[in-house]
Amino acid sequence: MSNKRELAIMNLLWKEGRPLTSNEIYQMTSKTAKISGKSNIHPILNHLMEMGAVKVDGYERTGRTFGRTYVAAMSRQEYAVKELTRNLTSKEERALNLDVFVALVNSSQIDQKTIDELQQILDEKKKELEK
Repeated sequence: MSNKRELAIMNLLWKEGRPLTSNEIYQMTSKTAKISGKSNIHPILNHLMEMGAVKVDGYERTGRTFGRTYVAAMSRQEYAVKELTRNLTSKEERALNLDVFVALVNSSQIDQKTIDELQQILDEKKKELEK
């Protein structure tokens, strides 16, 4: 699973919905994600870019130089799937995903509306696979 710092950055990018510089990301996440120092933001961003979760959107003037701006390259749902399947390689490990799904469905916190939405998603996927 992603670490708290990666998730804090992704949540920020989704929430803001606009390109952000590394300095903006640092300023907005440093306290909650406990990122110590501006230079520590770059390895996290690089890892998120390697995963395909974040991409460079352009460049913006920051003082005397230009800095990259970053945006989320995938939706929350795509990111969640990527995280669930990132380290799963064997059949047994992939079965864990089904166990997580079953546990969520069996949770006492799930309501009829959520069940209906899940059913619709599954029905649509089934139709897509049958083509």
